[in-house]
Amino acid sequence: MRAPDFLKAGLGHMQDRAVTYDKPQGERSMGMTVALANVLLAEKLREPLSEEDGWNFMELLKLVRSKQGEFKADNYEDRAAYAGLAGEAAFDERGPKAADQDCIFIEAAPPAGGRS
Repeated sequence: MRAPDFLKAGLGHMQDRAVTYDKPQGERSMGMTVALANVLLAEKLREPLSEEDGWNFMELLKLVRSKQGEFKADNYEDRAAYAGLAGEAAFDERGPKAADQDCIFIEAAPPAGGRS
């Protein structure tokens, strides 16, 4: 597998999750997950976790899993997807306002077959 294969597969997984979790924008459960973690860990945390922190945590989980056992492409594909989701959350929280955006977005075609 080549680097673009992991990125394309990660995109495919994100698109599949839109169907799995019945949301047009895909699976976006991290906001609620972090809110519950903040309640559970309130006494241990100096500051509440952000949605970006949650996606970064998931990427770390996949990083650890990628070093254990047999090779699983899923670990690398999900890391690519989680990095994108973390970037989206950071942009929403700290990025420039919509009117000030000076970004170029490249639309990628979904991978053939997707993930089952």
